[in-house]
Amino acid sequence: MPTEIQKDQPEKPQHLDVVAPLHFLLTCSDISLDNFEILKLSEAANARTKLHEDLDRWFDLATQAALVRLFRAQGRERILNALQETPNPIADAKRKIKIWAEPQRI
Repeated sequence: MPTEIQKDQPEKPQHLDVVAPLHFLLTCSDISLDNFEILKLSEAANARTKLHEDLDRWFDLATQAALVRLFRAQGRERILNALQETPNPIADAKRKIKIWAEPQRI
């Protein structure tokens, strides 16, 4: 949040942000140039880390919203019942084979 002093100062044009580093980069020593590069690489890495954190959070939130839509579409009772049933893959496979083996009635 800007302080009172910052509010009173005129807004700096954005092109000055580019001109100042350009002048600095053209006139600084090699050591300063190396330090500037390291600083910018560090800032880029930090921005990348924050972006990954923000994307992870976005994915989590979108997944939770999709889960709510699924619960509404399928019905919570139906989902609860399905979760409480003990799965029996052998019986399910036998039932599917039986249905598949029956002659198709048209």
